[in-house]
Amino acid sequence: MIEQEKINEIIEKTDIVSLVSQYVQLSKAGSDFKGLCPFHNEKTPSFMVSPSKKIAKCMGCGKGGNPITFLKEVKNISFEDACIELASKANVELNIKKKDTGPDLSKYYKIMEEAAKFYHYNLISTKSGQEAIKYLLNRGLTLDIINEFNIGLAPSKNDALYLTLKDLGYNEIDMIDCGLIKESERNKSFFDLFKTRIMFPVTDKDSNIVAFSGRIYNGETDQAKYINSPETIIFKKNMSIYHLDQARPFILKNKRVILHEGQMDVIASTRSGLGEAVCSMGTALTSNQVKLLKSFTDNIIVCYDGDSAGINAMVKAIKLLKAENFNISLVRLPDGLDPDEYVLKFGSEKYNDYFNSHIEDPNDYLYEYVTQGLKKGSLDQIEIVKNKLFAYLKNLNSRSLVEGYLHRFSDTTGVSFASLILDYNAFINQSGFIVKQDVNASNIARTDALTNQFNDKDWQQMLSRQKAELRIFVYAMMSKKIALELDQKRLGNIILAQTFDQAHINLWESLINDYYISYDEYNEGIFLKFLNENEYNCLVSDKSTLKNLNDKTEYTKKDLNLCVNVLFSTYHLKQVINIENDFSNIMSNEEKLEALSRKQKHLMEMKKHIN
Repeated sequence: MIEQEKINEIIEKTDIVSLVSQYVQLSKAGSDFKGLCPFHNEKTPSFMVSPSKKIAKCMGCGKGGNPITFLKEVKNISFEDACIELASKANVELNIKKKDTGPDLSKYYKIMEEAAKFYHYNLISTKSGQEAIKYLLNRGLTLDIINEFNIGLAPSKNDALYLTLKDLGYNEIDMIDCGLIKESERNKSFFDLFKTRIMFPVTDKDSNIVAFSGRIYNGETDQAKYINSPETIIFKKNMSIYHLDQARPFILKNKRVILHEGQMDVIASTRSGLGEAVCSMGTALTSNQVKLLKSFTDNIIVCYDGDSAGINAMVKAIKLLKAENFNISLVRLPDGLDPDEYVLKFGSEKYNDYFNSHIEDPNDYLYEYVTQGLKKGSLDQIEIVKNKLFAYLKNLNSRSLVEGYLHRFSDTTGVSFASLILDYNAFINQSGFIVKQDVNASNIARTDALTNQFNDKDWQQMLSRQKAELRIFVYAMMSKKIALELDQKRLGNIILAQTFDQAHINLWESLINDYYISYDEYNEGIFLKFLNENEYNCLVSDKSTLKNLNDKTEYTKKDLNLCVNVLFSTYHLKQVINIENDFSNIMSNEEKLEALSRKQKHLMEMKKHIN
């Protein structure tokens, strides 16, 4: 329990304008300040800050209050945590028992804070900082933005930061532990890790500065664009998100987070009114960073650079985000621009408008990414791209999405939807189970041995497809219940599309989808009224064919099952033939093994239905 006297002291010593300015852009209103409420969406400022009364409160939604209450609500933390954070900044000593959270890291945080002050001062107040200031202003930043993000400059002098921290009484071991300096092996002297770079402080979830990201600005191309602090006792790169602490109130308010690639992109979005923007530390998004973002919101918009590297990074990020069940959206900027470049070229207002009006579904993007450059009629390319698409689609939880993208692929390539469904199902059944090995004679012999089990006599006796197909129609006409069971449960669109000819498919659809919608019993006189000329001729031809076949088999449940099995066997035989026809065009051993495995599976299924 924190004593009331200490609470009052925290409130009195906290600069409430400075505190609120971290989350709200304030403007003077007499002796007070006003801005847009951080707790709800509004266009007219109703959030008032009174320095004299130490109050920051929204006149619309009523949220806010004294500095402790404001921080508690804007960061969604406990009252005690808000007191501890403000007390630390206001140098108020609290007599509370600390939670056992591991080693005391406060000395490292103080060193990092002093380093940030040094870098910021060097940028703002020295002659050497003017060139870097000019660079930042040319990139569209303002002095207010520079101060808001506490941007600094590492001097060109080898040991400028080291000597400053040394004068403040900090020792070399702690500076090294913070990742700020290194020791020279040659002469045992100490030198700064960062030199001649614009410095972006990185904070943790509790607003402690834990690292820096340094960016070149003077046109040198032989150096890395960004250098981040090394891993330290207070900084774990794969668990850190830039600007997350400052973005937290905007994430909670807008119920989404925007993920960028770099610090300048985050700053560009933030100054354009998108305060929920963050970026991951390191060269690529990690699962730990994804889990950290997930603790704040379920909704994320990924907006990476528009170049090829950014596109590839976006694809990888989407996979990680899907694994944590994020609701993912994308924004792709035109002409390969990144957010910083877009704002510089078109301005903040146009960027905000473009961003919010070009939010798209990641599945559409990934479909385009997987199928880019695909041309109709290029069989080799179609096969390669098809398998890439299948590998992506198998991760989708929605059958309707899968079918939708297969329809799009069918329209683009000219490959029938029915065959794509069959290939996709085969891919799903086989993926993950094929062991990489050479395709040799023994592999092929095993599948050929299965094929040889079925001789011509077997096909003639057992695969009387035409007869089975005609009898299936008779069964469907005998009973609406049987017809619907065959259509919806036993055969389905795949088997029908692969075994019935088109005329019979049309006739079947007229019976199931037109006639049986209105009638419960079959009446040929009425049914004929539902048919067009081609369907009518097909029905008449079927009657004649059955008569010529001298079909005297009794219509029983056993016979119906046999007819269904014949259709399934026909379907699997077609797949075997297709695989054999395509086998010579397959180049890689892995794809040949997959083809042989699919062929073997179809042969086994065929045998099961014949037996």
